[in-house]
Amino acid sequence: MAGSRVLTKDLDARLTAVEERIGELADALRRIEDQVRQAQMEAQAATSRSSEAQAAANRIADAQAAAHQAAATANGSGSEDKLSRLEAVVGRLDERVEKITQTLVAQASRGLI
Repeated sequence: MAGSRVLTKDLDARLTAVEERIGELADALRRIEDQVRQAQMEAQAATSRSSEAQAAANRIADAQAAAHQAAATANGSGSEDKLSRLEAVVGRLDERVEKITQTLVAQASRGLI
């Protein structure tokens, strides 16, 4: 009987350790689920920002087209100089929007992995 009592205490200790480990794993799983939900929300926000950036890029492209149209009808070197500066500004804006869009897409991709 003494042998079975020791065995029971050993089994109780092991069972307690297993229960504690299961509790730790359940907590870790809850944290992972929370992180997944957060990553999904961030990815949705990034997608929205990416759409907004694409709309801005479209507006810039429209402005560039209008600038080219104005260049075709402009008279005098002063207008051409202003137009060249405007085209340079629009080109830089276009590049910035493209970089922002790429960054947002990359962040969204990393958040889902």
